[in-house]
Amino acid sequence: MKKTIILLCIAVGLGIFTYFFEELRGVKKVEAEKTAQALFDQSKLGEFVGLKLPRATLQKIGGRFHVLETNQLVDESKLQEVLDILGHLQVKRVLSENDLKVVGRQEFFPSEKDRFVFLFEKGEVPVLFGKKVEHDQSFYVEVKTPTGVKTVLAFDSSPQLTPLTQEDYRLNPYKYGRILSIVWLTPGFFNDTFIFREWKHQHGPETFSKIEVKNIRNVPLTIDLLNKSLTPRPPAQIAYLENAFSDYAKALFNMQAGQLWAPQDLGKLSEQVATLSITTTTGKIFVLQLFKKATGTDHKVRSGQFVKVSDEELVFEISSTSAKLLFSSSQDFLEKRIYKNMGADGLSLQGDKEEPFTVSFSNGASAKLIIPKGEDFEVRASDPALSLRPLNNSFSQLFSFLFTPGERVSVMDKDDFKLVPKAFMNIDYKGRVIHLVFQDREILVLNPSSGIKINYYVGNGPAIGTEASDYFDTRVGNLK
Repeated sequence: MKKTIILLCIAVGLGIFTYFFEELRGVKKVEAEKTAQALFDQSKLGEFVGLKLPRATLQKIGGRFHVLETNQLVDESKLQEVLDILGHLQVKRVLSENDLKVVGRQEFFPSEKDRFVFLFEKGEVPVLFGKKVEHDQSFYVEVKTPTGVKTVLAFDSSPQLTPLTQEDYRLNPYKYGRILSIVWLTPGFFNDTFIFREWKHQHGPETFSKIEVKNIRNVPLTIDLLNKSLTPRPPAQIAYLENAFSDYAKALFNMQAGQLWAPQDLGKLSEQVATLSITTTTGKIFVLQLFKKATGTDHKVRSGQFVKVSDEELVFEISSTSAKLLFSSSQDFLEKRIYKNMGADGLSLQGDKEEPFTVSFSNGASAKLIIPKGEDFEVRASDPALSLRPLNNSFSQLFSFLFTPGERVSVMDKDDFKLVPKAFMNIDYKGRVIHLVFQDREILVLNPSSGIKINYYVGNGPAIGTEASDYFDTRVGNLK
């Protein structure tokens, strides 16, 4: 943070290009200089310790920035965002006393309200934003320094992300409006709404070692993040999803509320639906409780996703997306793709080796095919002498489907084995056959040799072809 404010002072204080012209009487560029003109010397002011806006004051206390109005920690990424925007300000021209006398200060600064103050250890630097000029994006800025007052014509040098014509870009008021919106930010904008905000300041997600999940939807689950395993353990033939454990830890660690509530403002919490107990590598335990309702003193019931955290007085209201982290089940950590569950023997389609396979359909038609090496996906008949023409697009959809995770993975039971003869398609790869069955708005992918079943919800119709004619140009060649 200290580094950023130093860069800010350089950007605002040092004009990269200085133009001399009369802004109020039409544009007339006389000459350009590359002269650095420092508005104030931060080295004499000491460390940056705060920012005072009309509605919010940020102050560094005990090494951390706080929002004084709410007595909450500052989300330093938001403060950084503000300073980054201010850091793109550059001086176009320093106005002289004669410039101000010609038309009067009021012409440049019609209001005294659009101001903020940099707070340093040894003093303050107030900054006032004036009006925007009509012919380009520049605007007036007044800076009160320890050595006096300086008035400059400045501009925002940040990149223009939205494509504009040269004329629209020159007159576009967006950047000026963004600067003024920063001045009028409210205390709530700066509040640190991360669930683990204190812990997050000193630690990383790798410090989460074990998580116990209890909710109304799934069986209780213990997640061992260090050993990447679950209790209850899944059947041995079902693989763990490679990055699921670290991704889950990061998602929890970065979980953020949309709003913070003081208990007295929110009321009594009810309808608890989930509990999450997190043990860290240091032995500290966080307990998160998720409630669906809050009843205020006026007896009005508010519905939402309310999280109460141990050692925290405040209540965090989170989004339904974040709430899903407290409803985790074993399925979130299991590989739900059939070929990924077949280990080294599983089809990978990396393009570095030839991949032969056989496909057959419920009408008895079958074909021996090959996927050649190479970056471009292609399916050919194994026997070049055959005039069989596979439809690459259909096979591409098929394998894209098979390499997309399903909704559930489980071990086949006796009823699942009875479904094998009803498959609309069978794929034989290295002697390991998978069967695709359409049933009850789902496609079931069955692999009897490993005993694994994967469920894909597809609605009223399969997302892939189910007939031989969907995969081959029947005008060319014949299937056996």
